[in-house]
Amino acid sequence: MEKCPQCWDGLRIALFSAFCLLFTSSITLAQTSQPMVLFGVEGGINFVAYQSAYFTPPTADPNEFSTLGSGSGLDQFVGISSEISLSSANQNFMLFEAIFDSKSGNFGTANSGNATSVFDAKLSASLTYLVFDLGFKHNFISGPIPSGLGVQLCASFGMLLTSKFNESMTTLTTTNSGVAQSGTKASIVPINGIRSYRIALRPELCDDIPFASKWILTPSVGYDAPLTQVDNTNRNWTARSVYAALALRYVIGSF
Repeated sequence: MEKCPQCWDGLRIALFSAFCLLFTSSITLAQTSQPMVLFGVEGGINFVAYQSAYFTPPTADPNEFSTLGSGSGLDQFVGISSEISLSSANQNFMLFEAIFDSKSGNFGTANSGNATSVFDAKLSASLTYLVFDLGFKHNFISGPIPSGLGVQLCASFGMLLTSKFNESMTTLTTTNSGVAQSGTKASIVPINGIRSYRIALRPELCDDIPFASKWILTPSVGYDAPLTQVDNTNRNWTARSVYAALALRYVIGSF
């Protein structure tokens, strides 16, 4: 079969054009898909849950008291956040966060005491920590800039900043007509046996939303699972939380 010179020329031109297109596309992708460093701020809401044994309020008479135990609260946190992508695909990231975190909440009450006089006790705890999180994040899709759904896991180390019990004690007395309040005392007392640190794990589901070229908005939900107790007493008190957060980060460079 006789070869067609025009066909061979056309084929060579097509192959050369395809090579050039592939080469220039690779250069463009390499220029636009670089490992990135992101930095920004974040904040959120903690839905705090306390789990503890029942215990006597700090200033109550042991013979006339209401016992308190597990409870809950709603609090907030705010801090700074940074990410370093580990490849040009921008799917895997190293995370670092520094957060002012609060685990404040209210204890529940289980009435107890003698038949003639008891204290109706209300007790809340104010707890704040400076928390450092170090972790790993994976996005399910790749791209020139972080985007889409992802999961992350952080190891969390917190240093205690403030700790106190906020106590309200109301004396109840029985009369012929029923139970009457005879006085209320409010006090703020230090938390005895408090630990100076807190260790936890923080798994999280997040969604990176790019906008305005170099900004990333990231809503997320997560769970703060404590590995240490709040104190070292027989209260056996732990504080955990489910949280919702929003981070705003800026792409400050690539490498």
